[in-house]
Amino acid sequence: MEADWVIALCNVIMVVGIIVAICQFRNGVKQSKLQAIGLEQVKKQLELASASMKNDHERTRRVNTVDVVRIWVERTNHLWSAAKKVAEKTSVAECTNISDNKSARIPIEVESNLRTALSSIWDDDKDLTIKDGFIEINTKESTELKYLIVSYLNALETVLMAWRMAIVDKEMIEKQFCFLVKLKTEEQAMKNYRQAVDGHETYPCIELFIDRLIEKYKDRDEKPPKEIAAYSE
Repeated sequence: MEADWVIALCNVIMVVGIIVAICQFRNGVKQSKLQAIGLEQVKKQLELASASMKNDHERTRRVNTVDVVRIWVERTNHLWSAAKKVAEKTSVAECTNISDNKSARIPIEVESNLRTALSSIWDDDKDLTIKDGFIEINTKESTELKYLIVSYLNALETVLMAWRMAIVDKEMIEKQFCFLVKLKTEEQAMKNYRQAVDGHETYPCIELFIDRLIEKYKDRDEKPPKEIAAYSE
């Protein structure tokens, strides 16, 4: 009799254990489902946050692009443009003289640009010293020309620093400033002057940008888009 009682008690305990195990299993499944739902919600929230941050970043870059181009347009002027044209046609050796504030020889083909660039110190009818197809300028005139060239390059380096750091729309900046490179005439943002002053050290962002434009358009049939910025030439 006692043995039957013990067996019955064991059976009851076993049944209770099975019931408890089943309940725990069901709770575990339920918790797993809840955890899965929770993880999915967290994933969606992270995706939304990431998309929002990306949109904010792109919006900021567009705003920065507009600001950079606007500042460039406001700062550039016809004197800078004229000085740029003079520097584009001047040899490395003469650009070195200009950089050193020494007298220099300027190709006569850019006489009108030189007169414009130096209009603040030259009269309209100033007699020029011309020899062997070159206009000879003195140290004062060379210093004034250097000031205009360096002002242009410094402003441009600032713009392209933003391009290099990707805080602006890089593609838009490349379109806006494509005028810096003319493949047929090999004009490359006063390449000779930059070479004279070690451009890779002095104007690293300009150097990288010019290389980028050359690589971008050299094998294309299409022409670079026309520039929009004022006084770009």
